[in-house]
Amino acid sequence: MAGRPDAVISGKTTNGVICGAKNVQLLIPSLKSIFGAGAPLKCASGGNALKHTCRRPRERGRLAGCLVLVASGICHCVCAAQPLDAQLPPGGNFDLSHWKLTMPDANATEVPAEELDAGFTNAVFFYTSSDGAMTFWTPVTGGTSSEGVYPRSELRELLDPDNENQNWSGYGTNVLTAQCRVTRIPSSKMVIIGQIHTFTGNALPLVKLQFNTEWVEALVKNRPNAPAETAYLFGNIGLSNLISYQIRLEDGLLSINVNGSNRTVNVFQADPAWANQAFFFKAGCYCQDNSGPSAEGARVAFYQLSVEHVGRFVPDPVVVLTNLTSTIGGQVRFTVLGEGPGNYFVQSSTNLREWRYFLVTNSLEGQFTVVDPVGPGQRFYRGGRLGETILWDESTDGSGNFGFTLFGPGPGNYFIQSSTDLVQWTHRLFTNSSTGFFEFKETMSADGAKFYRGGSF
Repeated sequence: MAGRPDAVISGKTTNGVICGAKNVQLLIPSLKSIFGAGAPLKCASGGNALKHTCRRPRERGRLAGCLVLVASGICHCVCAAQPLDAQLPPGGNFDLSHWKLTMPDANATEVPAEELDAGFTNAVFFYTSSDGAMTFWTPVTGGTSSEGVYPRSELRELLDPDNENQNWSGYGTNVLTAQCRVTRIPSSKMVIIGQIHTFTGNALPLVKLQFNTEWVEALVKNRPNAPAETAYLFGNIGLSNLISYQIRLEDGLLSINVNGSNRTVNVFQADPAWANQAFFFKAGCYCQDNSGPSAEGARVAFYQLSVEHVGRFVPDPVVVLTNLTSTIGGQVRFTVLGEGPGNYFVQSSTNLREWRYFLVTNSLEGQFTVVDPVGPGQRFYRGGRLGETILWDESTDGSGNFGFTLFGPGPGNYFIQSSTDLVQWTHRLFTNSSTGFFEFKETMSADGAKFYRGGSF
């Protein structure tokens, strides 16, 4: 009975961001079905395929990518690389149906998978070059996301294009294979061309594959909640030379291969906390410089990009609602049984379509009782463990001080921002929380309605 809403604004379900004075912005992407359309995947070992998105090329020159999730058995899919066509957009040569693009324009615009697959191109930041390569350009003066420091023209993997919450675990086999050339670098001499990024907790990258001066190095995070990392060098490759790389995470064993040179580290042994993380791949041009003239930047051209997953996806935590009772007066009482300490939510609905938050709370034992003094009419309930950040329980005291509680997915670093127009955002707080929740208060100014958002970093 666990579930997540599309977005909840002050207790009302909506698909957009509509905030009035002193309302709190709460964004939680919906949980979509993990099953995808397409021909069934045949597995030599008899395994059952949950998702197969290795699509056949719709036109000549398309480089099809692979994306496979299986419930059991070992499956693999081989997609033949065909010649790249310089007349096609990137989505015509590469299967981008399970990626989104972040561009380094002033707004750090995100381009969804549907638009990429339909042939999106940008003459400056994302285009097909004369040799057919999918080319990313990032100027040092480019725009960044609200949490970012450096600009990027970079793809982010999406198992489900409609749900960024659906990611993969470190179990099973997860492989990113690519060929590219770094043709330009900024004055810092550094650009990241591939990543395994975490989704949960502090959402730090497990590995960043970086071109540094003329070398390629893999920066591997030692722990999921700490910045320390270990560098693995792959030799002097040089600017504009072909880089063939593969990043593989298989049952906790991280393997990085660059032009035939291989490095491995068992991240589950290095820190067992990695086993509890959810991951996604990134590839493109993440410029590690943010100062200089607009003509300075990084350019990376890709000739191959494919992804394969064999094994487990990351399910939502199992939460059970039990011991349901009701009184003659209409009061409903039930117990929520979770998977241990953490932040939980309960929602209610009268029609199974529109859901509102009834309760967001932290539980030390993963078990708590819910009481709802409902009126006449049927009521439905669902609950779950928080996988995102929620701003909850807003209030204003007699002096005009506004406050609320931030609930996150667990211990880590969090931020809060405010805005008067939903366009320009100002940082209000950076903090570390050992529990994943804390209270925030501030004195309301006279500049009208104010909006808030929060997240982890």
